Amino acid sequence: MRDATRTVRGMDENVNSGPEWLVAGADVCELTVGTSGGGLILGTTIERVLKRDVVLTNGHRYNRSRLKKDTGGPWDPTTYLLPADDPKVIHARAKNRVRRHKNVARRAADALGRAIGQGDYETARAELAAADAALTALEQVED
Repeated sequence: MRDATRTVRGMDENVNSGPEWLVAGADVCELTVGTSGGGLILGTTIERVLKRDVVLTNGHRYNRSRLKKDTGGPWDPTTYLLPADDPKVIHARAKNRVRRHKNVARRAADALGRAIGQGDYETARAELAAADAALTALEQVED
């Protein structure tokens, strides 16, 4: 008769050997880098931690020993599975926030130029106020 305390062949005694945050129910982020800006961030939750894979609630799977997905060539983006409070995720969120505010300011400035060119000064004043608000928000985010 086999001893019930022995481990299953090829499986660690602790199925969850790996980072501390790699547990079912943990909030995680899939950070895709190699794109413009800080990266694409997709927040999700770990559904199950299996012998080989980590299964997320969105259906994505990661190999426990790698926790990243390469899509192919050297210029293609790479997606990493990280805890939601990881410094890389926080940094990417900050970069994305700055990029978003810059885009809002740029669009408002473009609309301002179009309104002035068309002689629509009422719209130009509104776009000037929108550009000013976007620049104020950008200054606060960058500080």
